[in-house]
Amino acid sequence: MQPRKEQGARSRVTRVTDTPPGAQRNEGTCDASSGSGLLDYEAAARYLCTTARHVRELWARRELAAIKVGRSVRFTKADLDAFIEARRVRAVR
Repeated sequence: MQPRKEQGARSRVTRVTDTPPGAQRNEGTCDASSGSGLLDYEAAARYLCTTARHVRELWARRELAAIKVGRSVRFTKADLDAFIEARRVRAVR
């Protein structure tokens, strides 16, 4: 474990991390196959065929229902399906 300096003009914080520089960290992510039925941002994004950033924006604007578990935000497939259905555009003919 090597201390890694944070980037930024004002930041002088040094963090000790287990992951090498450039590697992604898995911070408590879960998926529906684990039996909980709750999806994190990335899993919800895959389900909606969009990006995790877009899911975060939808949650921030409260256009997408979610469940708070501590500081984490989780989504149910039922809520994602309701979100999709609410945006369905019906054919005219």
